[in-house]
Amino acid sequence: MRAILIAVGFALALAAPGVAQSEPRLALLIGNESYPGDPPSLRRPHDDVATLRAALEEVGFEVSVVLDADAAAIEDAVSAFGEALAASGEEAVGFFYYAGHGAVASSGGERRNFMIPAGVSVSSAIQVAQRGVRLDRQIDALENAGASALFVVYDACRNSFTRGGRGFTVETQRPGLLVAMSTMADATTPDDGAYAVALAEEITRPGQRAENAFINASQLVGRGRPSTELPTVAPALREAFCFSGCGEAEESSGFLRTRDVDVTEAEARALADAVLAVPTQDDQFLNEVRGFTIRGRALMHRYEEYFRRLRNLVAATRQDFDPSNAYSDDEFSAILAPLDEGVDEWRANSLADVEQLETHLRAAELIMEAMPAGADDQTRQTLDFHLRELEASNNRAMQIEDQFEYLSQEVCGRAPVSLIRGHYCVALFVE
Repeated sequence: MRAILIAVGFALALAAPGVAQSEPRLALLIGNESYPGDPPSLRRPHDDVATLRAALEEVGFEVSVVLDADAAAIEDAVSAFGEALAASGEEAVGFFYYAGHGAVASSGGERRNFMIPAGVSVSSAIQVAQRGVRLDRQIDALENAGASALFVVYDACRNSFTRGGRGFTVETQRPGLLVAMSTMADATTPDDGAYAVALAEEITRPGQRAENAFINASQLVGRGRPSTELPTVAPALREAFCFSGCGEAEESSGFLRTRDVDVTEAEARALADAVLAVPTQDDQFLNEVRGFTIRGRALMHRYEEYFRRLRNLVAATRQDFDPSNAYSDDEFSAILAPLDEGVDEWRANSLADVEQLETHLRAAELIMEAMPAGADDQTRQTLDFHLRELEASNNRAMQIEDQFEYLSQEVCGRAPVSLIRGHYCVALFVE
């Protein structure tokens, strides 16, 4: 069986109505349902592909769909997709989605994720490695297309097939790439379409960064799953990207949003100039770069410390609060008072940390841009590494903020509005 449907033949993406975008956007969606019984057939992947297709087309992607593909059809589709991305130029954005059976098996002495082709019988790790399609090799191929951003979504690990290794293993994080998995490492996920539906909803939400779309989708799915089976995301995009427009700031549905910061260009320039004042051939230059980055990462550690303290307050408040009780206003206020104070402290301190972190990141970009032509390769590589470290810290800060977004969305659903008024009241019911 080659494939029931294969629709490859990419063109440059056209902008969807209402979505301002100039970069070409291309997507490849593969959905495998048809299996011979071991593993058993699935019922959702075709619908999941249709759900994602509609969302991606709405935000300006040219979408190609492949259904019930064997190994050759998967590899041919990925190859055509990669060639189309490469031909679209370095500004192109790619989105690769796989829904179907998946498994883990050893290959080259390491645990690898495999897509299970349609129509293939697999009953052991040996057969997974022999008949499956390695996910990392397809990512390697797409990475060579040189796209500005690449999204890889592995919506596999269905719970009806666990031979060859339960769930999946973590893929290597690479610059310019965001990898999302429908469940945590070594876990499985039901064939229920929940992740595709949540992701489609977040992709079409205006004004939010791509990383946040995936984090929010994970949190939506988490409302109906154990905490050990939440979708995961590993973002390493080089620059900000929004599926549905970055023109307007993201609106917070909660109280803890801090990313309304304004990086001061003059401060970033001053930081950069202090480092650039040292000759790049001098060892002191690299020491300045390292110290500069260490200070940025220290901001991230302090930021996470506030996060841990607030989570402890949330847990304590949740333990004290019984939604079945008829609390008076004063009693309810007494329960929430420590949490209110904790949130106030968070906002007072974390906003300053985020401003400094983003200023450090902007300064690192200015240093890279101003690097003299005579700088040696080691200097450039060292600076590039530290720039990525700062970007990773910045992404982590955004993930923390979105965890709080999720907490705020879940609040006080069992408490009367009269009691909630005037309180931050976050995440009393979230594990």
